[in-house]
Amino acid sequence: MTPREFVDQLTLLCTTGRDEEALALSERMGPVMTEKLARELSREEFWAVLAMMEGAQLAVDLLEAADEQQRPTSVGHAVALE
Repeated sequence: MTPREFVDQLTLLCTTGRDEEALALSERMGPVMTEKLARELSREEFWAVLAMMEGAQLAVDLLEAADEQQRPTSVGHAVALE
């Protein structure tokens, strides 16, 4: 995967709400791509890509936290949610 393909794929995933896939791509390819991206992209593009990578992590963290708050902690709580 070239740096440009990485950016295009990450952009597509982030802009279509596929945060978990964006995070997986960031975790898998980010360490390899960071240096290449720094050399090939403008400073603004580079920072935008880093922000997308961090944004994907934040989105997944927030979704997981919201998920945990929705989980019933007891049978009574489960009934109250319904």
